[in-house]
Amino acid sequence: MLPRSSCSSRRFSPPRGRSSAASPPVGARVEVRYDQADPSRWTLPAEGTAFWRLFSALGALFVAMGLGFALVL
Repeated sequence: MLPRSSCSSRRFSPPRGRSSAASPPVGARVEVRYDQADPSRWTLPAEGTAFWRLFSALGALFVAMGLGFALVL
C-alpha cells in the first residue's frame, strides 16, 4: 500500500476514462499516493461513488438485522 500525502500538484493527470472536467482546480490541495522507492510512480485515490455507499449501508443493515434476530432466538 502506498503512503498518503497531501500536497498541491501541478502534474495532475486524470485517470483514463475520466474527463478533465472532473479535475480539481489548479492549486487545489489533493491527496496523492506515491511509491517511496520511486516517487515518479504516483496516483490519486479513487473517489467513492453513491453505489458503493448504498451497497455498504445495505450490508450494515443486513448485519444489524442478523444480529438482532440472533439475540432474539
